[in-house]
Amino acid sequence: APHGSRTGWVMHEYRLDERECNNPSAGLQVLNSEPPD
Repeated sequence: APHGSRTGWVMHEYRLDERECNNPSAGLQVLNSEPPD
């Protein structure tokens, strides 16, 4: 996978932690919207 994609996923993972605390559904939507290349 391109380095840019991996970097983006790392950012999403950190954001998921914050979103899951407030709204678990939001985290799931992010994963479904942007699957790994």
